[in-house]
Amino acid sequence: MKIQFHGDAANPKLKVLHSGVQERAKKMTDPRPDNCRHRLQEEGKPYPRSSCSACGRTIMTGLGNKCHMDGVAEYKKEKATNKFNVIACDPGCPLTLALLSASGRLVAIAEKDQISINFKKNSWQNSASLIAQRMKKWRRFSKLPIKAVVELVGPMPTDGVVSACRFVGSYYMFLGICAAMEIPVEQVTPPKWKRDLGLRYTAETNLKEASRAMAIKEFPDKIDLFKYKKSHDRAEAGLLGLWLLRHGDK
Repeated sequence: MKIQFHGDAANPKLKVLHSGVQERAKKMTDPRPDNCRHRLQEEGKPYPRSSCSACGRTIMTGLGNKCHMDGVAEYKKEKATNKFNVIACDPGCPLTLALLSASGRLVAIAEKDQISINFKKNSWQNSASLIAQRMKKWRRFSKLPIKAVVELVGPMPTDGVVSACRFVGSYYMFLGICAAMEIPVEQVTPPKWKRDLGLRYTAETNLKEASRAMAIKEFPDKIDLFKYKKSHDRAEAGLLGLWLLRHGDK
């Protein structure tokens, strides 16, 4: 406890300052979760070196230089151009989820070990329980209703039986989770949403690289998420959510 004198000499006053008041006030205004590794590191507390308990990121998915959950606490304060926030799903094994605010800001990405299980080397299996937990967590932060969008996909003639079952299974798994959580879902084919957003490939870049380039342009504050060629799944999930905000059924 600290005691300070203030006021004039004729009417002195005592001001009692508790050493922990400012620290507690800072914690109350910090939008990051209490178990965020970056927050723990800044506060001088023990923190995990290889993963973050708040956002689920690991060294494999990239920890970054700042908290990926910052936006979750901030996006609900933004001026909304729509009346709903969006969870977008790019089906696959593993599938990729993206959370967008009503103003079109990319808030968070969930993929691989956050919502899937690596039961063999480089062989992922989507986990319905982990996907549901992540979607519930995102919905708790939202003051606006949540809508979902998923890419309407089907097996290709060149796909094997096992890969086709896993691919289509991820699509129906997401629909089932949304039905259980009573989240309305809009389905859109890849040619339609890419055409509506003006996504076209050239002789120099294929469609996946074009998606990544557009995501970097649309979400400049999340450029670290799209800096690798293998980040095209993240890009397509984010752009899919953007399509719902701009061209979906309002």
